[in-house]
Amino acid sequence: MSEGEPQDSSKFNKFDVDGITVYFNRNIVFNKETVKLDIRRYLFTHEIFVEGVDIAY
Repeated sequence: MSEGEPQDSSKFNKFDVDGITVYFNRNIVFNKETVKLDIRRYLFTHEIFVEGVDIAY
């Protein structure tokens, strides 16, 4: 996961969620019909949690 627009946006699906633009690689397999994004803030850090997607690195 990285911040900013991808270099080759043709390889990604783009979604705008509550004012945040999210790019998912087209090869990612969705294991649910609904994908949940959760942003958690703690002091000066932000964490993004994604539920409903199979991501293996």
